[in-house]
Amino acid sequence: MEGENSKGVITTSALMQLFDCSHTQIARLIDAGVIQKTERGKFNTAETINRYIKYLRDKLKHGNVDETDYHKEKTLHERAKRLGEEMKLKKAYGQVYPADLIKFAVLSMTNTAKRQLLNIPTKTAPELEGKTASQISQHLKHEITEVLKDLQEYDFEDVMAESVEDGDGESYEFEENPEG
Repeated sequence: MEGENSKGVITTSALMQLFDCSHTQIARLIDAGVIQKTERGKFNTAETINRYIKYLRDKLKHGNVDETDYHKEKTLHERAKRLGEEMKLKKAYGQVYPADLIKFAVLSMTNTAKRQLLNIPTKTAPELEGKTASQISQHLKHEITEVLKDLQEYDFEDVMAESVEDGDGESYEFEENPEG
């Protein structure tokens, strides 16, 4: 290997090439006591390689892999960019919706159900006057079942499409406490 002599000494530049790292990283390894110079810019080849391998094994064993590794960071950055672009594409095709829009749609459905359920007594009271308990119970079950069927058929996409068309997709109005 270039940079190594017959006495088993290796230079800093040869070590950088061997470890595939920068001069700064070699300096950090020296400062951390991982490797030691024998003289200015020179290292004992066998000892340095053994100490570096031990250092890497310890890092793997204890999960202390250096998070500032350029290649790892670059990979994470590229992945984040790709996921962001995929999300934009899914949003453009209507496959994903902003969380606020989902919240708006669910609250809209909940408020509709609440209004319908709270309206049952007003709607049914005149019809149930003079009926038996069994008839009243049956009629109320029917009314509640109708509200539940409406909920089952609730079209979130229509609500979300109307919300997006009416605004910029950022703010949504909904009734917090509807009274039927």
